[in-house]
Amino acid sequence: MSGKNFKSNKPLDTISQNKQTKASTELKQPEKPIKKKSNSDYLRLDIYGYKDYLSTIAGFRKMSITKYIQGLIDIDMEQNKEIYRKIKDI
Repeated sequence: MSGKNFKSNKPLDTISQNKQTKASTELKQPEKPIKKKSNSDYLRLDIYGYKDYLSTIAGFRKMSITKYIQGLIDIDMEQNKEIYRKIKDI
């Protein structure tokens, strides 16, 4: 009759090794403060007739509709910056 060798089985060592392995595999993300925009920062846009186009083109460019529209506005702002400055100076 052969008995089990309990000297080589150290459960506390196994638990300790598992905790170390788990701790080393977990990635710690730096905490970023969540910046919530107020409702006054949002506009409601009527995009009736443009929704399909916007979602198709934004999807093709692998970006959200919001980012796509913001990009269009950025381009327009660059093209009209002199007009904008003159209007703001009035």
